[in-house]
Amino acid sequence: MIDIHTHILPELDDGSRNVDESIVMLGMLSDQGVDTVVATPHFYIDKTNPRDFLQSRNESFQKLKKQIEGMEQRPGIALGAEVQFYNELSSLDGIEQFCLGESNYILVEMPFAPWNGYVYQTLNNLSASRRITPVIAHFERYLDFMNEKETVLKLKEAGALIQINCSFLTDRSGKRKALNLVKKGEISFLGSDCHNTTSRPPDMNEGAEVIRKKLGDNGFERIEYRENKLMQKMLIY
Repeated sequence: MIDIHTHILPELDDGSRNVDESIVMLGMLSDQGVDTVVATPHFYIDKTNPRDFLQSRNESFQKLKKQIEGMEQRPGIALGAEVQFYNELSSLDGIEQFCLGESNYILVEMPFAPWNGYVYQTLNNLSASRRITPVIAHFERYLDFMNEKETVLKLKEAGALIQINCSFLTDRSGKRKALNLVKKGEISFLGSDCHNTTSRPPDMNEGAEVIRKKLGDNGFERIEYRENKLMQKMLIY
């Protein structure tokens, strides 16, 4: 199982506070059956430039890597980013460096307001012109102001895939909607979006268990297909 959305790198964003917490988070993910973790720290174009972000990400990862080299059981780690959407995203120089594990998939945090046609056009430019597949981060967070059916259709037309957080599957008010999306094959990836070991811990097993209980192993068909496809393209440490 892959967790494609995590904030496990230490001292980098609002995620892990230090190396020790990162190590505990990795242990929790391993115990939950996760064998590959993508570290996706926040990237905001209005707060830092790409070069500085990538340097900080590498420094944080090297600090963590030094301490986990002797761990017998731990998930493999791939580097990526949770990139905040902005109007010129599809023309960002070196955008490939933000993709998940050097694949052609990029995790995008979308605007928290209704999306206009230009937003979908930017996503389409990523997939059609740059050959980069946008993966929409925590899709459930946009449903309060978006029409689900219409939005899913437009994302498909733009060449984008959808990731949901496992908390969507365990939340009493959202579980039915989440399972319906999984059942219809609209969800390509699960993620924990974990930030720490307490208030926002890894919860991959809880979300996966909901799917198995309600939909059986068949509920994972599309998710497993996309995970396997991504695994073939990622650089994993």
